[in-house]
Amino acid sequence: MQIENQKTSFVNFIVAVSLIILSAIFIRLQMLPIDDLPSDADEDVFSAGRAFDILEHLTGEGVAHTVDTEENRQVASRIINTIMQMGYAVEQQKTQVCLDYETGTARCTQVNNIIVSIDGTESDEGILLSAHYDSVPSAEGASDAMAAVATLLETMRLVKESSPPKNRLVFLFNEGEEYGLMGARAFMREHPQAKNLKVALNIEARGTSGQSVMFETAEDSGWLVDLYAGSTPAPLTSSIFYEAYKILPNDTDLTVFKQYGLQGLNFAHGENLPHYHTPLDNSKRLNKGSLQHHGDNVWGVLKELKDTNLTKAESGNKVFTDYAGLFVVSWDESNNLLIASLLLAASVVILVMLKVAGAITVSRVLLTVFSGLLIIVLIAISGILYQYLIQWLTGKQAPWTANGLPMRFGLWIISFMILFTVGRLLLKRTQPIESLVGLSLLWSTLCIGMAILAPGVAILFALPGMIALGGLVLLLLINRMTKKRQQSIFETIATATAVLSSVCFIAMAFVFEKLLTFHLSVAVATMIGFGLITLLPVIVSSSVINQSFAKLMLPLGILWIGTTLWAGIQPAYSPDAPQHLNIRYIVNQNEQRIALHNQESDIPESLQNAFDDNFENQAVYPWLNSQFPAVKAKPQSMPKITVSGDYVSIDNDGRVAEVFVDSSDKNFFEQRIFIPKSSELSTIQSGNDTLWYEKEPGYSSSYYEYRCRGDECAKQKLTIRYGVDQPLTIMVVSIYDQLPEQYQYLSALKGDKVVSVHDGDKTLIISRHKL
Repeated sequence: MQIENQKTSFVNFIVAVSLIILSAIFIRLQMLPIDDLPSDADEDVFSAGRAFDILEHLTGEGVAHTVDTEENRQVASRIINTIMQMGYAVEQQKTQVCLDYETGTARCTQVNNIIVSIDGTESDEGILLSAHYDSVPSAEGASDAMAAVATLLETMRLVKESSPPKNRLVFLFNEGEEYGLMGARAFMREHPQAKNLKVALNIEARGTSGQSVMFETAEDSGWLVDLYAGSTPAPLTSSIFYEAYKILPNDTDLTVFKQYGLQGLNFAHGENLPHYHTPLDNSKRLNKGSLQHHGDNVWGVLKELKDTNLTKAESGNKVFTDYAGLFVVSWDESNNLLIASLLLAASVVILVMLKVAGAITVSRVLLTVFSGLLIIVLIAISGILYQYLIQWLTGKQAPWTANGLPMRFGLWIISFMILFTVGRLLLKRTQPIESLVGLSLLWSTLCIGMAILAPGVAILFALPGMIALGGLVLLLLINRMTKKRQQSIFETIATATAVLSSVCFIAMAFVFEKLLTFHLSVAVATMIGFGLITLLPVIVSSSVINQSFAKLMLPLGILWIGTTLWAGIQPAYSPDAPQHLNIRYIVNQNEQRIALHNQESDIPESLQNAFDDNFENQAVYPWLNSQFPAVKAKPQSMPKITVSGDYVSIDNDGRVAEVFVDSSDKNFFEQRIFIPKSSELSTIQSGNDTLWYEKEPGYSSSYYEYRCRGDECAKQKLTIRYGVDQPLTIMVVSIYDQLPEQYQYLSALKGDKVVSVHDGDKTLIISRHKL
């Protein structure tokens, strides 16, 4: 009988592990883009085919179109013509917008926002739908964010086809998002339509594929989460995403709308991260299913929102998450602590009941809690070490770029090995019921902690807490009805709770993998760890921990070695997942250098062989201590930069100087001016904008910085007010698109496995002027 029970336990264990693996595969498949509708789809539904046709028309020649450039003005013209063909009136907001930061930096540019306002039949309360149409200098920007622009244009067509909205709708196609959310700032600061806005729907991208994720909400937007949950055909969302998003060095236009008190939702697709802000962000690689999902989400919410009484909108936030892409679970954030406390109280009550009945030992319950936490910590550490191991084996900083499967398999395998090893060492005498009670206590305790520290994360532990508690209650009821403990019933319940609970964490592991990549493998590994400790009630039987340990560990060890070798020998980069690298030609007085800006720090052999001298890490920028791989370069014919000016007055607040800078030449990109912090700089005036500077160190420890990007910045007059009564030397940095003609062949030497990213290849001319 004992041998038969051991066989049954082992079979149940294999079933539980298999179901968790299958659920992981199911969750990953659920994250793939949805099916897209063709151009001839019914007129009353959103069609990715129609939106894609619009996108291809708007992108035209398929070139980068940055803020305040002729290329972007052509895109704006196409957007305006498309809108007018629909029968809408178009307004343009052309203005200079500047922004000063608390880090001693400031920037300016010219923007042209395109605005369409649709009157409401009953209310002037406004709903804003926003997307930006500028790209970064190295990308066509088909995903980021012409896909969003096309989504809004197809949505505008649907508005035309539907009944007139009760609320005012404002469509904003803004410019300058990539340079600091400039278009959104200009609109909210200056435009009259901004005053009556209540809700904002914003669309973004961080890749060229993947589902449209509702990854951020504004304050008091819980009711919008409910609208989204009730209208989306394929939910992918969580309040946890925003907590993770906060650690990224990114903002979107919704950041600005939130600052002005708007409620709102933010949507983005984020797979194929190596394409983000590179030439691979083009229409050929944009997944139409991602476009379809954007449209279904935005139009689904807007259909309800356009006729909702916004003056009676609820306040308050929600914690929420989709469950395996099937449905959305949510509750008011204010109930977090109550729910967590009830879960903990119920777990303690069951603990006491089982203790009184002699069914458990409290010390072994607490040992499960300790073991679970230990497993998670060890798996997290193994994630970091495994990342370093693969980097060391390959000599590459991001060897998973082309293929992340070996890293994924390696992390999962070593996580299982840690789970089984700790279980064998610490939980030999622990009964399955004790482990389930221990997990219930662990989840409820973590839920209380997150309810206090990071409310959006609380739901991550509340759901498995509810599942574990439900399993315990069901087990107690069955035992009471049958008057005896049945091992097979418990193992079935333990398997069900493990699989249902693990879903919450496995989904987060995949999201973190896509959002953060294995550069932050500790986050991915931690989520895997949380998912796997749900198996503790299943594995704490003698047949699994003792008799079957070697049978499990040997094949897992062989598999881990195989995946590690696979990760070590595969190419780090591919044409579809290339390395990111920019080349800079830098002229600093009489010195010329070629410098490499590379996020992965690997220098392609073709570039290394192009120079007799090897690249060496050097501080190539006078305002930065950071070092970059660089070599000496030959002098080239450069644009002529004219800098003139001197102080014009002295008053009680210091000196006032006027500076004229003329960097006008073909391919002009950006002007930067660096002023020593010893100058006691207080303001810089650019046109009608006054920029205020703080004294604390920021971007540069020695200089204040002023930037101006776009055609209007090639010639500019600045008024500088500073405090010291002594000569002042400023640095003027004129930046031009592309490399000098004789060095443009270097861009071609990158090959098909290396691409420019963000600002791309540039020429910088550094000059100095004494005031």
